[in-house]
Amino acid sequence: MSLQKLLPGIQRSTGCSEPGAIALAAAVAARAVGGVVQHVRLVCDSNTIKNATGAGIPGTSGGSGATLAAALGALCGDPSRSLQALAAMTPQDLSAAQELIAAGGVEIMQSASAGRARIRIEAQVITSTGQGCALIEDEHTRVVQARANGVDLPRPRELPNESERAWQAGSLSDVLQLASNLTSDDYAALVADAAVNMRACAGALSSAPPNLAAADPSIEAEQFATAASRDRMEGGLAPIVTSGFSGNQGLVATVPVSVLARRLGADEGTLARALATSHLVGEFVRRHTGVLSPVCNAVHAASMGAAAACVRLLGGDANAVGRACDLVAASVAGTLCDGAKPGCSLKVGLGASRAIRCAEMAVAGVTLTVRDGLIGESPEETIQNLGKLAHPILESVDREVTQIVLNKPSV
Repeated sequence: MSLQKLLPGIQRSTGCSEPGAIALAAAVAARAVGGVVQHVRLVCDSNTIKNATGAGIPGTSGGSGATLAAALGALCGDPSRSLQALAAMTPQDLSAAQELIAAGGVEIMQSASAGRARIRIEAQVITSTGQGCALIEDEHTRVVQARANGVDLPRPRELPNESERAWQAGSLSDVLQLASNLTSDDYAALVADAAVNMRACAGALSSAPPNLAAADPSIEAEQFATAASRDRMEGGLAPIVTSGFSGNQGLVATVPVSVLARRLGADEGTLARALATSHLVGEFVRRHTGVLSPVCNAVHAASMGAAAACVRLLGGDANAVGRACDLVAASVAGTLCDGAKPGCSLKVGLGASRAIRCAEMAVAGVTLTVRDGLIGESPEETIQNLGKLAHPILESVDREVTQIVLNKPSV
């Protein structure tokens, strides 16, 4: 089984994933029908709108928001580029998008709550030749429908394969076993993807690189991940490889693992298996918390995955992996997602640093018990408890957070 089928959420993204998904949906709808774009209408789930509101869109000189992403996607988006659909945008495209918005040609509506947080982006684009429609559900690049003038079209072949949810894992031990049995091509791809993220970190710090040679690896990981996250959330052009379709989670999943592997002098094969562990454990957690969640998955899912990977780099066994996941949960449980924006970089840095620190404590034998809040009888039960916290307990809180974000004045 290919890594693409196992983890479709690992792919390159320029800028925040939610504006990217909105642009992708609008691009598919516009390409379906062709012609000159006249009107764009999007109906999105609340979490997608929340995360598109404050994150910068690359190439727009500080522009942000679902409205701009939709307009650009319809006018110049390339569906074959997936979450980089706006990579070929020109200044003329940006001017055209701003004119379309000023003329009232873009509508954004929030869909009714469907209970458990899920992605749903429905795009309708009216052009000089008719109406094109596209629907994305559950995953940022999972296009489940494309229509032109009421006629269903084949799913665009150039789009990435959607997840088949083909792997099952009832325990962390199952996940660790799976991470040790990928193909050599999969391992090589994971190492190459991590290198992309480390280059983004180096680029973000290039103007004022800190002296981290003698620093604790958790501090180095924190500063690297924070800088790269800040840059992408402000609309930076450096590509980031995602985890769970999130660039911020991609940074947490890869940066602490890469930093610690270099400090330990680990060979490429060891690094590759650790990276596989990080992504797979993160996905195992997301299956409980959700792809888009009321809780911040950068400090929950991705940090737990990276902590598990760091335990493996440090020579810890499956029991130590479980302890590390518990320690991360005890450190950050309940940290809310309050929308995508430059301040997310602080949580990304927290997730990266906690991954290494909790792994070190776990390997040293630090253990939590069921007396400790959400900690369960097993790490799997701890993860289930996080899922219960996210859904349905925090869903009403999430709705209030979304309204706070959406009611802010434009800046």
